[in-house]
Amino acid sequence: MLDKETYNQLKWIIARSELVNYKKRGSLAYQKPDSDSTFDMHKRVSGLHLGIRSIQLPEVIDWLEQLKPNLFKINQYNAKLSHELLPQIGIYWQEFECEPMSNTVHTVLEFLNYNKEKVPVVFENEYWYHQKIINKKIKHFDELNENNCLVISVPFYGDFEVKSDINDILLKCTELNIPVLLDLIWLPMIDNKVKLNHTECVQVITHGFSKTIPIAGIKGGFVFWKKPINDSQRIYPLGNKLSFWICKKYLETFGYDYVKDNLKTLQKKWCEIFGIKEHNLSYVGEIPEGHWLESEHLHMHEFNSKTKLFNLTSYYENDIILTKFINDN
Repeated sequence: MLDKETYNQLKWIIARSELVNYKKRGSLAYQKPDSDSTFDMHKRVSGLHLGIRSIQLPEVIDWLEQLKPNLFKINQYNAKLSHELLPQIGIYWQEFECEPMSNTVHTVLEFLNYNKEKVPVVFENEYWYHQKIINKKIKHFDELNENNCLVISVPFYGDFEVKSDINDILLKCTELNIPVLLDLIWLPMIDNKVKLNHTECVQVITHGFSKTIPIAGIKGGFVFWKKPINDSQRIYPLGNKLSFWICKKYLETFGYDYVKDNLKTLQKKWCEIFGIKEHNLSYVGEIPEGHWLESEHLHMHEFNSKTKLFNLTSYYENDIILTKFINDN
């Protein structure tokens, strides 16, 4: 198992790699060093375990760089998506109108506005931006009532597992006529796909792809609104056709599970190196109780979680140089 001193050395190697190679950097400011100064490098190294972005696989980067979108044609694009490109998780996709999505947050706000007579709720340890715009947090579905609307991520952000009681939650929402928005942004990254029941309550499904492919600076993806959609959505849709086009091309070229399937070997390798457990989400490993990595867990700056996860994406991306360093030392 890796010791703490070697771990700290690996983080510096990763930060230097990000500094000199743009293909190793994230698109957001905190996902890369600001400069080669000692202060900026140390800032990046000390925050390397925080936040999680899409893996930047060389073949996906090459594909993105060779894309030649015709922006004029995309602007006039009739955005349609074959259901065959989507996972079979118990959703009757034909009951939904698939449209380009601007981003998840904007769509959640649209959903809340559409249901403004309801009191929005989320479960504790939900995505930080869902918690930021929704004040009421609950621990158990028994706290739901007919005056609510619910936003929930599948898999759930708190531990990146599908909630064990997800179908009980959906049943309660269906019985009480509670509108539900499902956020599926992490779904392509998990092994055990869920089979949802009682989905009559689902009004909106957001499916961003900025955690699957490196397009966080563009965002977007797909949004599915339960039919029939209202006139304002038809007349003045708010989505991003460019990101819709990119995400559809990605699915047609690589398939839904491509990134996840390509990370299985690396996940096993790096979990063994760190002495942590493999997790259902391919980007992370689960830190055992008492492990020295507990202070470096992914959600430490957000909430206290029983399941402590460690972000492995930077180790995957720098696997060759990090492995050589470990072997040489």
